[in-house]
Parts: sequence; C-alpha cells; structure tokens
Amino acid sequence: MQFQTGSYHQLQAHLEDGVLTLTLDNPEARNALTVPMMEDLRLLLDCARVDPEVRCLVITGTGKSFCAGGDVRKMAEGAGAAGHPMNRPTWNVPTMPASERLEQQQVTGLRVMRALWELEKPSIAAINGDAVAAGLDLALVCDLRLAADTARLGCTYTRVGLIPFDGAMWWLPRLLGMGKALELMYLGDLFSAAEALQLGLVNRVVPATELAASAAQLARRLATGPAVAYGLTKHIAQRSLQLDFPDALNLAYTAKDVVYATEDHKNAVAAFLAKRAPEFQGR
Repeated sequence: MQFQTGSYHQLQAHLEDGVLTLTLDNPEARNALTVPMMEDLRLLLDCARVDPEVRCLVITGTGKSFCAGGDVRKMAEGAGAAGHPMNRPTWNVPTMPASERLEQQQVTGLRVMRALWELEKPSIAAINGDAVAAGLDLALVCDLRLAADTARLGCTYTRVGLIPFDGAMWWLPRLLGMGKALELMYLGDLFSAAEALQLGLVNRVVPATELAASAAQLARRLATGPAVAYGLTKHIAQRSLQLDFPDALNLAYTAKDVVYATEDHKNAVAAFLAKRAPEFQGR
C-alpha cells in the first residue's frame, strides 16, 4: 500500500521521506473525534503498520485545537452515528476482523488507541493547541509529545460526568504517580504546556510558530533510524511495564539476537569503523 496525500473524513494524510503525518481536520468542532474520523484513523494506522515506506508517524491538528476529545454537542443530541460514545452503532470498517464483526463491536476510541499502542514504529504527537479528554489520551498513547507553548492540556472527563476511558486512567498514574494522577482526573482542570513539561507529560515545548518544523525535524530523524531496533525497543519497553526485571532482561536478550542479525546493525558497525554516518535501511 502506498499512501497518497489527500483528504479523508475530517482528516488529512501526507507521506514524505518516510514520515506519515495525520492531521485532524475538524476545526469547527475543535477537532473532536467523530465516528467517520476514527474509522479512517484506524484504517490509516493499520496501513501504516504494514507499509515499509512509513517509518515514523506524526499526529497533529488544524486550527487552535489538537483534539477536544468527544463532541459534547453531538453527545447532547443523543443517538446517531456521531452521538454519545456509548451509543454508537456497529460500523463495517474495512480493517475490522470477522471476530469483531460477529461480536458487533462498536467503533470507539478504543480501536484507535490500541492501533497506536500496537504500532511498532515511532509516533509523535505535535500538540498544536488544546488536548483535552480523549484528545489528551490520543497524545499520551503516542511515543513522544511536542507541545506548542500556547497549548493547554486537561483530563476533563469529569466535567461532563464521565471517567477517563480512552487511556488516561492507565497513563497518568504511571507517568505522574497516583496522587497527582487522581488530582488531574478528579478536578479536570486545564494546565499549560509549560506545566505539562514540568510534570513530564510532554517531551518538549516549542514556540507555536516552530511546532510543525520541530516535529518534522524530529520525525525525519526517526524515519532514517534503525526501524527493526525501534520496533523491538518499543515492544519490549511496553512489555516491561508488566514484567519483573529478570523477565524483562530475558526478553531483551532474546531480541538482541534479532537485531544482531539485521543488515542495519552490520552496516552501522561498518560505518562506525569507517568513521562515517550510518545509513539505515530498516531491515
């Protein structure tokens, strides 16, 4: 599959130099997640997973928001394709396996968050504006987070009587400790990008006018890196969250034999001895 630059449902996709950039494009609703958008997000993420031309993923938004989570106005309208997240019909998404169809599973953020978690390629959230509720979850499930200095973040589910069901319940205690995580989840307050950096929720904060260029620069660097090593590093790091140290070490040593056999490792060693920069091919 070769990605084509173009428009999808409230979404723009662009592939260049190994970097797939997905831009949420529903600024009138602050880039809130809708069922059609999530359908195409999942489809594109599934394609990115198997396309060797995609070496790094960037997710960002248009306008003043990164992603406002669910569309509260649509929730108020009740049922329907873009209605309340707990009242969505089954959708025949092209990548939905038979087991999910038979179970009549619904299209929710769960499918998108899991696809991002399972993507064994580097992913970057370029947080151009407000990232709240499921929008914050979307940023947290990416590997790295760059935020514009004007961005605000917040786990705002409780403001509409909900719980953080798209990932924050898992991420925040691990990143912040239980006390601070519960404070953010209970109160639902917005906090600045600078505060997010201090808390360790984002990796870097840059001027808003420099965000796109900074994210692109980082993504291009990752896209030219050792893809097999990156994928194994991400997989083992994720597994290590549930393993004790000896088991995690054993898993890493198993993966060591895999990367030793890659062409990228052999070429990098040769480049090191020749005192030149390595050129990784992703195999």
